Amino acid sequence: MKHRFLALAISLAILTAVAANQNAAAQPDARSEERIAREVRHELLTLPWFGVFDYIAFKVDGGTVTLMGQVVRPSLKSDAENAVKRIEGPRNRL
Repeated sequence: MKHRFLALAISLAILTAVAANQNAAAQPDARSEERIAREVRHELLTLPWFGVFDYIAFKVDGGTVTLMGQVVRPSLKSDAENAVKRIEGPRNRL
């Protein structure tokens, strides 16, 4: 009886730890959002055809990156999308 209770307690502890780990992975913390925002900003500013008449903004909400704005060249839109998709971590909404 003691062994079954001990096995049940260990199983419950493991399941609780796994569930807590999954919740932590599902909701990125503020440092993770800041890292994603820095990387997105860097990628957008280093686009080769980004000019003075282009306006690209972004929003990081949790792990989701939303791109907004207007560009002169249609290819710049797809270049920005692809640059953000390469960043590790964000779920992209374009």
